[in-house]
Amino acid sequence: MQRDKVDYTFFFRQLSYTRSLTDEILKLFSSIDDIKEWFENYELKVKSSKVHQRSMLEVNPKFTLRNHLAQKAIKKAEEGDFQELKVLEKIIQAPYEEHKEYHQYSLPLPTDIQSQRLSCSS
Repeated sequence: MQRDKVDYTFFFRQLSYTRSLTDEILKLFSSIDDIKEWFENYELKVKSSKVHQRSMLEVNPKFTLRNHLAQKAIKKAEEGDFQELKVLEKIIQAPYEEHKEYHQYSLPLPTDIQSQRLSCSS
């Protein structure tokens, strides 16, 4: 996961929905064999520890406040449009709920901004 810079929040939330490797999960990885091997080990642990979908969904939020979304909301708010800010407020107050109408806010970072790094002094 580290090598492919997989979005952990998105990955584990997707894993919460299923007990199999979906296309949505597979496309996050460059090596299908590696993820399949990892998943086989994961399945063994899940079966032995009786981890259920419900408990996975309770500990893996669908939404996290991402810098690019916050920046977009700030820019719009500075222009007098607070709608984006209201959406972020709604999903952040209940990050484990599905909010299907806001699914796009749960997607991994766009590839064109994945290389951006921030520090505490940013």
